[in-house]
Order: sequence, then structure tokens, then C-alpha cells
Amino acid sequence: MAMPTLLRAPRSRTATTLAAALCFLSCRSELVELDLLERDADGITEVAEQYLEPGGAMVVGFVRRNSPKHKLLKRLAAIESEDDPLTKLKLPIVAAIDWQGQEESLMMMYRRPFQTLWPEAGWPNMDEDDVYFEPKKGSTWKESAVRKFLLANAFPTINVRVMERKDDVFPSGKYLDPRVNKVGAALIFANLTDDKAVTTQWAISRVLRKHAERYRGKIHFSFVERTKNTRQLRQDVSMGVNPNVEAEMMVFEGTGSMEAVGGDLNYWHGDPKKYRLQNMTEAAVDEFFAKYDAGELPTYWISREPWTYTGKSPPSEATLRIAGVNFDKTVLEEDPKIGKLVAFFNDDPLDGCEMCAEGRKVWEEVAQHVKSHRGLAGKVVIAALDQSKNEHPETLVPQKVAQPLVVYYPPGPNPAKRWKKRRILSRMAERFFKDPLIEIIEDMVMDSDNDEL
Repeated sequence: MAMPTLLRAPRSRTATTLAAALCFLSCRSELVELDLLERDADGITEVAEQYLEPGGAMVVGFVRRNSPKHKLLKRLAAIESEDDPLTKLKLPIVAAIDWQGQEESLMMMYRRPFQTLWPEAGWPNMDEDDVYFEPKKGSTWKESAVRKFLLANAFPTINVRVMERKDDVFPSGKYLDPRVNKVGAALIFANLTDDKAVTTQWAISRVLRKHAERYRGKIHFSFVERTKNTRQLRQDVSMGVNPNVEAEMMVFEGTGSMEAVGGDLNYWHGDPKKYRLQNMTEAAVDEFFAKYDAGELPTYWISREPWTYTGKSPPSEATLRIAGVNFDKTVLEEDPKIGKLVAFFNDDPLDGCEMCAEGRKVWEEVAQHVKSHRGLAGKVVIAALDQSKNEHPETLVPQKVAQPLVVYYPPGPNPAKRWKKRRILSRMAERFFKDPLIEIIEDMVMDSDNDEL
């Protein structure tokens, strides 16, 4: 059976009956005039299918030729500067010229995917109503007001990706740039190859729709395809990189901390208001958003360590490797009867930690000694985290260190109390050599037997 066409362009009653010269003013494109007088009434659908990608929305202005409002649309459509938010918005702008004497107006129209399936599932189609710009009657269109309208309404309820055109790359700037997206986003990273472009997006859209509609204007939902074009973004946020996970979702409340995606992991050691879900079943999604509403979701700390998402083991060494994704569990929850010494490094030479490379070797020698020493083994864990590749919640350590810094997390069954009692060991930083470090650890273990830690 042939796969049904589910990702159809919108058929607004107004738009689909256009019989006029349409000027398509797509950002970063030359003005293209398409005369639809010789086409059938569905001509706009054909054009919309071309221009609605990659963001799933298009703005249409009904204007008189060369009027101030027409000229305003021309100016906005001609913007090419990467510093302008409208460029990152990647929103096609359409001018319908002198259309049947209609008053000049501006509307946002959206792609309406799965038009045959939503009614069968008992739902109306998504984004059925176009959104109109509503200035005072008879007033001019102020550029600032039109810009505000475009930035606020350019996001469909769920941006379902159409994979038929290879040049339509996911608009990462639209969802991650804080100048464009001033709220939050829910990005669903999924395998959308072949029939999965339909089947996967339909299955997940059914599960997400009620949440996407409830959070409309607060969280912008979009699928992100797993292709070469999105590889850098996916590696930067460590999402959509595990071949064993068909689909996973990252939700973040604000985009200010995501601005440096592709560069430094910022917002101190990472934005604490982002969350991950790797099970996209209806029950799991409902539970996720229930916990989100209650403020009970754990932070998703990004890790760029390949072993955290390839299924492979971490480097074979005596030191326990900690990553952002397992920090809380490994440091605060596991082995509650054993204290943990975590050394924080910046292994990337560009981060400026000249002592980190040698410090790694020293810390591994210490870990080997502790594991093999009868009086130390099983009484303290020697662990390490590379800040160059991992976000984490530890605020006692600077984002970039000039030398390795060690934080001690004492034993205890209550993670909150372990966190409260943690402390940075400055004397270790001052004497980061094997023998002095072992001497300090031996003293700590001896003191712990006397309940002095």
C-alpha cells in the first residue's frame, strides 16, 4: 500500500482562492513574482509546499502595489544580515498584490500536517486558524509592531519536518537563538528516514499534541531530523546521537543559556532548566510533563563524552570517570557509605589549564594506589570529570580551572545532606603530586574512622 501524503501544506479558505499576482519575498532571496491567474485555485498550495519549509509557517500580506505596507514587506524580506533576528527566523514573506479590493492585512499561515489522520483519530487538524496582525483600523503598519508579530507567531504548534528537500535544514537559529525564540523549546530528535518521516512524526505528534497546545507561546515544539546537516547541533547537545534511541526530547525553558551551542558550554556549568526524555510513549510523555509542571524533573546535564551515548565503556582506568549525564547519580546517590573525591579538569588545551594534562596522570596513579592499598580500598572513591566536555551542577569549581581542583563528597544516605556537606580541598590543589595526595587521603580515611569527617 502506498504511504499516504500526510505532510500537506495549509489550505486556508482565504489563501487557496487567491487569484492575483503573488510576490514571494523570502528572506535572503530575490523578489519572485508568480502570476497565478493562469493556474487553478490550488496554485497557492503548490507554492506553499515550496516555501513553508523549514519552519512550517509563512506570512501573507494582502497589500496594494507600492503602498507603504507593500514597501515595508519588501524591506523585511530583503534583510540578509545574520545579526537580524528575522534572518534566523527563516520565515517566507508573501505579498498578495491588489487582491479583489480587500483591505490591506497581514496573516500568519501554517503547514497543517496529517490532515487525513487527525479527523480519523478524533482530533481537528492542528493550526486550523490563521493568525492575523491586528493594528488599529486605518493605522499604518509600524515596522516594530510587524516584527513583534512575526517573531511571536512564526512557530506552529509542532513543527513537523518534511524531508523531501535536502536543502531544507532544521532552522536551529529559530529555536535556539534568544533574539528569535524568547521563551523555551521542546526539540524531538528522531530518525526520520524514509517512511519514518511520516510514521514516527505522526506517532509522536499524537502523544505530544495536547502538551504542545497547552504550552503554546511558552514552549515551541519541533522535530529535528538525524542527518549530516544536524550532526553538529546534535553533538553539541548530545541528543540524537545514540543510534539505539529512535527518538528523544530535550525541553529547555529559556534560550539565553543555549546561545553558545557549538562553542563553550555556558550558563556557569550548564543551564539547570533543561530536561531530557528518551521514552516517547504516551504514558512516559504524560508523566514527564506532570513532573515538569511540579518542578520534579532532574536537570539534563550535557556530556560530549562519546562513551556516554555510544554504548561503549568509559576509558579503562582506575579513576572513576564521571560525566554530566550521570553526575548526580554517581556522586550523590550511589555507594552512600563511601566518600568520593572528584577531581575537576579542563582537558581541552584551549581552556588554558596547563597543569591538567600532568594532573590527570598523577590522579590516575593515586587511584591505582587507593585501589591496591588494603587500608584505602573500599573506603574512598577516586573520580574525575572533564569540564571541557561535561556540564555539571558543582558551583564550588570555576568553569575553567588553571589547575585540577578536588571536591570531597562525604558518605551519607541522604543526597541533599551529602551535597550540603561537600567541600573543596584546597590543600590538594596546592600539593597536586602523588605522594602528598596519598598522604592527605590516608589522613582523611583515618579521621573518618573517628567520625571526624
